[in-house]
Amino acid sequence: MNMNYLESPDFTQDQKQEIEKGIMEGLDVSVYADPKYLAI
Repeated sequence: MNMNYLESPDFTQDQKQEIEKGIMEGLDVSVYADPKYLAI
């Protein structure tokens, strides 16, 4: 489980929450863990 995304200052808090959800569900978050994508 790669939690480095959650430590990055490049992501907003909302993005970090969505990434964390994906990690917890066992998803490959590297596909969408990019600051250019908005968490909606």
